[in-house]
Amino acid sequence: MNSEISKNKVLLWVAGLAVANVVITNLLSFVIGDKLATVSFTLGRIVLAAWGGWYIVFKTKSNLWYAALVGFIIMMVDHVILKGGLFLLTEMFWPDSIEGDVYMAFIGVIASFVMFVPIAATISLCGGFVGRKHAMNR
Repeated sequence: MNSEISKNKVLLWVAGLAVANVVITNLLSFVIGDKLATVSFTLGRIVLAAWGGWYIVFKTKSNLWYAALVGFIIMMVDHVILKGGLFLLTEMFWPDSIEGDVYMAFIGVIASFVMFVPIAATISLCGGFVGRKHAMNR
């Protein structure tokens, strides 16, 4: 049995954890309030990006480009697909339930993705640097 973990499995696992971060913090918002849930979500995203960058380099012996890709995937999943997709789905199925221009909100999501994905990639890249150091010392 091959115990090697593949890069694709790690990236899928990170994407799943990004979805879990969104779901858990949205459920927490009912208990701790929106502001604390937003802080929790952001901290979860940062920790996941750093850990994911470390994990993919350390476990799969990937290069640092894969570590940076982790941050990109996290932002793509939780920001563009889930948040932006929710705007579009709301417009398609429940157009009367939301105020304002949904398409402008979606364009705002895309713009903020372009602005903030370098930060997420840098955080996961830093995790990858640490993972590379650990892999060399092993």
